[in-house]
Amino acid sequence: MNELNSPVETVIEFVFYGLFNPKNFEPSWLYRKEIFHPREVKEIKEIMINDAEVFYSTDVISFNITFDSFVIKTNSNLTYDSLLTVAKRIVNALRSDLRGEFSLNIRYHFRKPSNSKSSEHMERLLKTNFWEGLIEGVKPNGVAISKSEQQKEFYWNSDINVSICRRENSKGELIHVFLRNLLNLNQLPNEGKGRRSPQKNIIAKFIRLDDELMKVKKQCENIAINTANKYFSDYV
Repeated sequence: MNELNSPVETVIEFVFYGLFNPKNFEPSWLYRKEIFHPREVKEIKEIMINDAEVFYSTDVISFNITFDSFVIKTNSNLTYDSLLTVAKRIVNALRSDLRGEFSLNIRYHFRKPSNSKSSEHMERLLKTNFWEGLIEGVKPNGVAISKSEQQKEFYWNSDINVSICRRENSKGELIHVFLRNLLNLNQLPNEGKGRRSPQKNIIAKFIRLDDELMKVKKQCENIAINTANKYFSDYV
């Protein structure tokens, strides 16, 4: 892999959907449900708890729970296996509270090329003349596309967004490639329309999705790196 176009940062998150009471998921919940060992719970920091949202993190994984989502995230590709292990334990603990779909979202950041052609390359992705006569002073900021396909174990919807990173600490020097993958375990091939997989089967299915999730993750990485190579390389 070309070092120039390797991601300088990779953020991976699982998002589970359902109906939750955030205050029920304080850090002690991780211990009670045998998701974390006691020593791991003691390592939790940055705790924020209120009626609408609960957030806390360790050095490896962060947790963010609202009324309709349960998000776990890691800021390194190297800790994906740990994230997946925790995700499986959470799915097993939540069970009937979960909907039959979840997201595997991956954000990549690449360094902006030094040849200062990022805006020019972005224009190749984004048709700015669409906004002519509607908004003055339009500058290309990003592009989003979607794709979907049926897999053996789930229906896969993917939204792909490419933009200049807006984080203040990035100082406009990073290219942001975000892939939001919504995986629907209810929509199965060769089943009648509207037919749903039983909840217990959904849980069992997620537990054994390792290979399929790795394929999704690998495809996301290829899309991100190929995009960076084609549009945002010093050698373009």
